[in-house]
Amino acid sequence: MVALVVVLSVVPHSVSASHCTPTDVAMPGMTVGVDEQCQVLRPDLREEIDLSAFASYRISATIDLEAAALRGEQRVTLPNPADRPLDRVVFRLLPNANTIYGGGSLTIEGVTRGEDPASWSLWPGGTVLTVSLDPALQPGESVAI
Repeated sequence: MVALVVVLSVVPHSVSASHCTPTDVAMPGMTVGVDEQCQVLRPDLREEIDLSAFASYRISATIDLEAAALRGEQRVTLPNPADRPLDRVVFRLLPNANTIYGGGSLTIEGVTRGEDPASWSLWPGGTVLTVSLDPALQPGESVAI
């Protein structure tokens, strides 16, 4: 069995934030946080970009090569940059889009908001996961799903 860990962060080019801030909380067994992600930025941008202003994704996964299966956990830290509360978050489950990616599947076993179970639903076909945010995520707040 082989372990695979992927950490992704999306940062647009036109950022006007004040600085690169280490505010992420790692999942159990994970040590990479926003401060480590800052180190891969160009030195002249490290003090300009506040990575906590963007969604961040942490994926911890184990691959079973014999069964051709991947089992994992994803944690998305999502800030609300809108001027109104968000009552839901929508994720696309592309492995379930058989006509596009052919033959894959992704099964959701559970969703949490922070440490608490969250209400969620799948659209027919399993390509859209909707997570209800109750209470709603207020402008400027962040949530870990």
